[in-house]
Amino acid sequence: MEPVTVTLKTFQKTVAASSRPVLLEFRAGWCAACKRQSALIDALAEAHPQIAFGRVDADAQFALTLRYHIVTLPTVMLFVNGSAVDRLVGPREADELEAFLRAALPASQL
Repeated sequence: MEPVTVTLKTFQKTVAASSRPVLLEFRAGWCAACKRQSALIDALAEAHPQIAFGRVDADAQFALTLRYHIVTLPTVMLFVNGSAVDRLVGPREADELEAFLRAALPASQL
């Protein structure tokens, strides 16, 4: 499933109240590393349909960017039961993103 766009208005429903783990990608349209990583996130979303994936435009959704102290793009955060449990800062390769999920989530959620 393709990542959904998350805004301050949709955050509660799509992330905080989600019954599934949520991998949230903070990015910006001008960020070349974000564009490259977004393609990797898309592939990860296809491989893990049991996890919800979302994207936050860090410029347009500055309140969310501030709330989660995002200072480097791209940053991905993992939420479980509405709470942030871990984050990766800076661009990553596909194997690093997969390892991040495996380390943070029990096998039953993968």
